[in-house]
Amino acid sequence: MMHALDGAGLQNYLACGVSFHASPVEIREKVAVPPQRLSEALDFVIGQPGVRECVILSTCNRTELYLSAEEWVDGRVLFVRFARALRSFDLSLSADQVYSYRGLRAVLHLFRVASSLDSLVIGEPQILGQTKSAFRESEARGCVGRDLHRLVPRAFAAAKTVRNETGICDSAVSVSYAAVQLARKIFETLSGKSVALVGAGKTSELAAMHLKEAGARSIAVTNRTLTRAEELAEKCSGIAVEFEKRWEQIAGADVVICSTDAPHFILWKEGVARIMRSRPKRPLLVLDISVPRNVDPKVAGIEGVYLFNIDDLDAVVRANQKGRQAEAVRAEGILQRALERFVQEENYSQMGPAIAAIRNQIRTICLSELERLEQNMPGITPEERRELELMLHRIAQKIVHPAIMELKTSGSEGSELPRLTLVEKLFGIGREASFLNS
Repeated sequence: MMHALDGAGLQNYLACGVSFHASPVEIREKVAVPPQRLSEALDFVIGQPGVRECVILSTCNRTELYLSAEEWVDGRVLFVRFARALRSFDLSLSADQVYSYRGLRAVLHLFRVASSLDSLVIGEPQILGQTKSAFRESEARGCVGRDLHRLVPRAFAAAKTVRNETGICDSAVSVSYAAVQLARKIFETLSGKSVALVGAGKTSELAAMHLKEAGARSIAVTNRTLTRAEELAEKCSGIAVEFEKRWEQIAGADVVICSTDAPHFILWKEGVARIMRSRPKRPLLVLDISVPRNVDPKVAGIEGVYLFNIDDLDAVVRANQKGRQAEAVRAEGILQRALERFVQEENYSQMGPAIAAIRNQIRTICLSELERLEQNMPGITPEERRELELMLHRIAQKIVHPAIMELKTSGSEGSELPRLTLVEKLFGIGREASFLNS
């Protein structure tokens, strides 16, 4: 017996593209769609033979087309053509990196992407917003019709359920965000806390941004190259300080993030001890994310100082990744149930024309027989005709009702025969008739 999730009625859905799973950044950047060219890209795809509807999702980790298309459309060929036309890039040389999913696999892929289960970092929050933005852009260009209007919002609803019912987004899975998690363990709240960045590397920048979002009051950036410190300070609404004055900034900070490429210690025990004597009972969190380390490990022995290095942060990340993997298993179960509901809705939707065709067929037969009776019995009064018509309608309803219920059951649970073929066998109704009466 065909299972409900065989998705025989979903063959118009197609997803194709490239992602971080198989394509290096050198390939992904060549096929990515710049925002200013999205309209042009949509016009190109929707103009391709067999394509009815289209949504284009392009991020740093993936560029994908979600389509409603005729079954003969080859997703890989289409995407190679897309890359050549839009970016003048011959993707055919790397065609093995292009994937194409049809029907049920395409639907599940979109559900997993929107729910961040297919992301480089499982549970990352940006992808759902990016997918929603892509849908709105395609909708505004008139590239979304009946099929994608049914499918894509279901993916958003499934993603929302995953986020609400699992902890997939709760724990830190990057070094920069792990720093915030550790800071929260030291301080009751990060609101009003001050941060000092020693060095202006990307990881310390991200950590500073996370701390600011968590409520940090002020951020001071010091770096051997003052220009770089000024650039980062502008990004996080902080102040830039000359490297020689770093001790002054550390003295007033609650959190210190040290990330430089110096091959030696730039913060040592005596200097930090002197600072702590001037601020008794005020804890200091020092995060040394430099390799090699920039903070003397002896600093950890100073009362009131909490020192963590890159290995400590990595340990937090690894533990949280395991937690997210466990939550991802729960999330997959949620998506499976959402997929089952969607397939059932699609089956019911496709069953509508067939059911209408049955009713029209029966009604046509009843009216034909009533007309034949009137010709053979010209003396029938209008009242008698109405009674006969009502009687025929009731008989027809009693005959057709079990058949319609059987069709609905087939639509929700699966059937050994395609639904419209079953209609043909039961009532002699062709495929064209059932769609013409929809």
